[in-house]
Amino acid sequence: MSSSTDLRVAEMIHAGEKYNDIRKQLHVGSDAIKKVKDWMLEGIIAVDAEGKAHLAKPAQKEIEEIHAEVMEVVTKKASETALKNAEDDYALGNEVRQNWSIKAQELGMDLRDFVRGALIFYDEYRDAIEEMMRKQEIARWAIGELRRNTTRIAKMELFYKFVRYCIYVRSQGLSVPDSVLNDFYSDLTVLEAGGELKTEGKIEVIGNV
Repeated sequence: MSSSTDLRVAEMIHAGEKYNDIRKQLHVGSDAIKKVKDWMLEGIIAVDAEGKAHLAKPAQKEIEEIHAEVMEVVTKKASETALKNAEDDYALGNEVRQNWSIKAQELGMDLRDFVRGALIFYDEYRDAIEEMMRKQEIARWAIGELRRNTTRIAKMELFYKFVRYCIYVRSQGLSVPDSVLNDFYSDLTVLEAGGELKTEGKIEVIGNV
């Protein structure tokens, strides 16, 4: 970029100062003065009506330098990205080889043929596979709903038995044992996991309701 000295040189050239005077006052060489004069002729440095110099447009050399700097950064980034992609591709290929080499050997097949065959099979039967997976998902959902409904019914049955038991015990002038209360609340959680209940057994033995 042009410095303040270059602009001052341009102002002195515009004012008709001699090269010797410019060199002495600004401590610059003849080459620097000639460079500024060329920039003035190219329109890179302009001088206004008041004799003040300013940068009118960037020098071609500066544009080329900036372009070179940008390209260096871009090229370096592209190289780093390409290297990372190559490393990722290698890691993926190595993972595929490790995962499927044994299966291919068990089938007596070359790994390349095994992988190619698997990809061809999936491409040909992709729709059927996706449909089967969708049906499996629906089946899992239905089983889950059935299990939740069954658990809900079991909870309700346990609750009704517990209430009848409490009414029966209180009618006998007795208090409900703390152990039964604790087991009742615990069993509500146990039912979710399909475990064996403690409360129901105590209710049947103690209350016979």
